[in-house]
Amino acid sequence: MIHVSELSGAWLDYWVARAEGVPAGQLQVRQVQRSDVFHCVNVPQGPARVLDYSTNWERGGPIIQREVIKLQPVLPSGSTWYGTTMRGLIESNLSEVQMHRGKGETPLVAAMRCYVASKFGEEVPEVTP
Repeated sequence: MIHVSELSGAWLDYWVARAEGVPAGQLQVRQVQRSDVFHCVNVPQGPARVLDYSTNWERGGPIIQREVIKLQPVLPSGSTWYGTTMRGLIESNLSEVQMHRGKGETPLVAAMRCYVASKFGEEVPEVTP
């Protein structure tokens, strides 16, 4: 098991995709040729699509809005962010409200860690490429 707070890059994007309902069999973490960079890609049929939720606002932004994830910088530096959501409030189930929080070096990383934790808990299984 790996703590959600330790997920980053392609592995964070992998778990966001899983939280979005993409089957594990359609996801791969691939290394970009001639680099140390990895991407999470969706490989159903046809060309693979890069899933870059933790670095692309066009992908991560709608999740933040839909899941009502509140973003706050840690002051005074502003170089660390928290993402917070309240499960139960979103579903109007006030008797079972659960707060989930993610911390990251960018607002998107913090929000995506928060989202993954809200779906799977504080730990997820390790996945090998």
